[in-house]
Amino acid sequence: MNETNTPVRALRTLHVEGLDLAGKSTVCRVLRDRWGAEMRVNSILPPGANAIHAEAERLRKSDAIPAAPLGGLYYAAMMRDVELYEPPAGPVVQDSSLILRSIAFHSVFGDPALADAFRAWLPRHPRFGATVVIRASDEVRRKRLEGRCSRHNDNPEDFLIVRDPAGFHRMEDILVETAEREFGATVVDTSFLERDGEKERVADLLLSKLPAV
Repeated sequence: MNETNTPVRALRTLHVEGLDLAGKSTVCRVLRDRWGAEMRVNSILPPGANAIHAEAERLRKSDAIPAAPLGGLYYAAMMRDVELYEPPAGPVVQDSSLILRSIAFHSVFGDPALADAFRAWLPRHPRFGATVVIRASDEVRRKRLEGRCSRHNDNPEDFLIVRDPAGFHRMEDILVETAEREFGATVVDTSFLERDGEKERVADLLLSKLPAV
């Protein structure tokens, strides 16, 4: 349990951030398979270990409550993450984090006071072997959205690139800036992810950011 104000460091964790339709989940699955890693999504605890996060995800996908109380639930989940987190024994691919996505969202679309509350936890939040933020062009994101819309899609944030592109880009800029400043993140473009061999090339590039341990 992390009970100090010194951030825990997990050198065998590759942390991948990125807003919707950048190809983050696809890249993380390739990384998981190539590296033989456990994958954690949003919560930095092992799957199923944070019940608060599970309930927040259920409510978000069902669009059941407004952004502010939902953000409060994610804030509680993030505190639970930080308080209980311990560096994993084996390799982990961390598919985004509650703290960075929440800071970006609430800075633009939600409750600025919640964004500040999340920021106050940054000094205590675990740091990882490497943090990478992936981005893609608007054109590519819209094409990927069309593909998702032809299937079932229960993620309301996917549509921000169409409904409010200016807000979407403000949110992405905040995510990148915070990740670079606080986590030493590298930014990688994934606009060509659909090309043959590109997923594997990007995965290898991201793995190369990890320190030798």
